[in-house]
Amino acid sequence: MKFIDNISKNAKFWILILCIVILGFILRIKTLKYDLLLLADPWYHYAMIKSIVNNGYYIPFNNLSNHPFYGRSPNPSGLYWIPAILYWVVSKFYNVDLLKFVQIIPPIIGSLTVIPIYLIGKELKNRYLGITMAFVFAVSPIIVKSGLAGYYRGEVWMVFFGMFAVYYFLKYLNSLKMKFVFLSSVFTLLCSLVWNGWVYIPIIIGIIHFVYVIFKKEDVLKGFTIYIGCSLIFVGIWKVWFFYHYVSHLLVFLVLFGVYLFELVYIKYIKIKNASVYLGIFLLFGLFLILGFKMLNIDIVSKIISLILTGKIGKGPRIILTESFFSYWDLLLGFSIYIFLIVAFIVKIIRMLIKKSITFNYLLALALFVSSIVLCFNGVRYVFVGSLGFILPIGLIFSDFTENIQKRIINFKNYDISLKLRTVFSIFIFLILVSVPVVSSENQMSKITPYISEDWYKASLWMKDKDGKTIFTFWDQANWFIAISEKTVFTDTQTEFGNNPYKNAYVFCANYSTGVERLKELRANYVAVDKRTLLMWYWLQAFNKMDKDVKFNESFLCHLYYENISSKDLKLVFKSDDLKIYEVVYDKPVIYNVLCNNSKIRIYCYSPYTSKINATLKICEFNKTKVVFEKNFSFECYGDDIKLLNVSLDKGIYDVYVSDGEVTIKKVLVVR
Repeated sequence: MKFIDNISKNAKFWILILCIVILGFILRIKTLKYDLLLLADPWYHYAMIKSIVNNGYYIPFNNLSNHPFYGRSPNPSGLYWIPAILYWVVSKFYNVDLLKFVQIIPPIIGSLTVIPIYLIGKELKNRYLGITMAFVFAVSPIIVKSGLAGYYRGEVWMVFFGMFAVYYFLKYLNSLKMKFVFLSSVFTLLCSLVWNGWVYIPIIIGIIHFVYVIFKKEDVLKGFTIYIGCSLIFVGIWKVWFFYHYVSHLLVFLVLFGVYLFELVYIKYIKIKNASVYLGIFLLFGLFLILGFKMLNIDIVSKIISLILTGKIGKGPRIILTESFFSYWDLLLGFSIYIFLIVAFIVKIIRMLIKKSITFNYLLALALFVSSIVLCFNGVRYVFVGSLGFILPIGLIFSDFTENIQKRIINFKNYDISLKLRTVFSIFIFLILVSVPVVSSENQMSKITPYISEDWYKASLWMKDKDGKTIFTFWDQANWFIAISEKTVFTDTQTEFGNNPYKNAYVFCANYSTGVERLKELRANYVAVDKRTLLMWYWLQAFNKMDKDVKFNESFLCHLYYENISSKDLKLVFKSDDLKIYEVVYDKPVIYNVLCNNSKIRIYCYSPYTSKINATLKICEFNKTKVVFEKNFSFECYGDDIKLLNVSLDKGIYDVYVSDGEVTIKKVLVVR
């Protein structure tokens, strides 16, 4: 006891913070027992990191996606460079498997985020608020889930750097020292290097600055001007998104500039003193976000509708939404504790507004809470991104409650029996508030398994040794083939819908014969389907531009899933549970394009093996049947091949095609 008494008060708090960090880390490594990554996106990120580690440089153009072209990674390169550099350093001293290294990053960074969270609470009020906020962040089930081992995404880095950016801006507001503005800008820059959604941090800081001006009535516009100026520069570095949708640099620039302009006009010209009016302003700010950036995630909603509709027709399987938040009862139990505290916070806010006694911390917590609610309508993952807007209100109520208990314990001997019973009851409630989220997180994180099933993992390993280079499948599964099999897929991440539904719809929503033709036109070697792919049929139909009359039971996707096809075009080569992989059989080479320029005709053909092409080339006058050029040709083709034919044509526009229906008709301009 004497040793403990000799430890400084500051050191005691940091020891407590260290314990909270360790607790958060223990909860986040429950999935480390799997030698697999969680969900689908982390596999894509792992493939990009592996490319840097193996090659020593970063290629933003991913040649394993968007076949027959190439894909462009939409994520900032810092998401891949930072772990690659850390891996190079660690591997100099220890023999570490790269997959395990990528697995362990989220729990390390997620638990270390406790430190800036603590510093924010300390800067806003005192150490007790900081400790409370740090604890809530460390053990909250939904927040823990976003930092699990194997859950490697940009959010975990962005929140880590973003909370430091918020902390240093608060330091600036309390000290008016410009060095803290520059530190906040540096951490915001780091946010922009790791996640496209980094722009939420400047918006959070804009809210903090606005509340500060409202409440403190001090002009701190100079520092905010410098900060926003830096953020506007960062906009030009990476493509960014709002609410799950990629948006233009100009739109984000205008949003940040609009936030700044709004605050400038308010500070210089508007003088309002009624706090209830400010609440209305924050609600309008949330409405602005809803209208401006598609708060309702049409992509997610349409997928859920597809699940329901597909499961009700034909031979569609029964739908079980196992990933639903409300299917996890212990997760709901843990979160219900925080719902109780949020309700208590709202009640206290209403009382403060009625009495016109609202404090800076509570007004700030209300503003951040409203913005986080707006953000989180897009999915559970955004609870983590907007976590500050939840843990600050919870932390304020919880820390007030804790400080009240502390005072009661000190004066316990002087209380009468009723006050003593109330104190004991308060301690009991405190223990519940502390223990239930921890137990809930422990139970829930122990149940989570990798998104990739055993069947898909086996299929990915099996595919790695196959000669075929390309495989056609849905987006999530494509990530596994990229990372594990190192095969080329047809999906692409550079579109707004990363899984490229137009290309999937082009094949899966056609009838059987057309689907086979289009697979060969795309030069696919394999095609893979499972129940999850089947359940996306109605969602794909929304992007189907050519085969609207094809019904679900007639679709190519339905044939692939329900039948064990073995024909001259497709051969079932892998089956495990509901997963099927077909090999595309090429009985003859495919001529998929013909271009003509400068008296040379380029014939684009494909064959997975060496084959001989015998065909007749005919060139007719534009929109006429008169043949102006005809030539028989023969050559060998292997893989993606280009053959040149010399012709003598007058200047003009022609229809160029190859007989036997092996090529799409092209209208071309011939210039001699």
